[in-house]
Amino acid sequence: MEPGGKACLYYPDAQWRHYSEKTNFIEFVNKVVTPFFWGQVYFDKKGKWPYPARAHFDAGALDYYKEELGVESPFIIVQFLDDILRPHISGHRSCPCGSNKRYRHCHRGKIFFLRSKIPNAKIQTSINRIKFDFFKEHKKAEAKQKSDSLIKQAIKRSLTNDR
Repeated sequence: MEPGGKACLYYPDAQWRHYSEKTNFIEFVNKVVTPFFWGQVYFDKKGKWPYPARAHFDAGALDYYKEELGVESPFIIVQFLDDILRPHISGHRSCPCGSNKRYRHCHRGKIFFLRSKIPNAKIQTSINRIKFDFFKEHKKAEAKQKSDSLIKQAIKRSLTNDR
């Protein structure tokens, strides 16, 4: 549970996995809400979740699609998500995953499936989140590298001044 009582039951793009338009309120509570609260009780007692948990918000988008598509690279994931938004995907081109297979013999079926389950607006939001998270992490790494370089320079100056 987050401060203010918010609960993250699942990543929004994964809604199709948890319930459909035909799911009634009682089914939603039994299938999604109740297991979450049992997990929360376990977490409160043990300090860890009883099942795998994804990151939240921007990093959660990347975690969800890494698992869903079976690839690690944010660049490749964004390429797949862009393909979901395209009206036509050529099956003759190489699959972006790097398998050296044609798209039609690799991920294209998965892309078509996700296209049928996840609304375009949610896909676009996920693209933005992944790009933002990657940019944020890239900037952190860049800042750390610059900081490490400045520290090394300061130590080097200090050592040369001590002589």
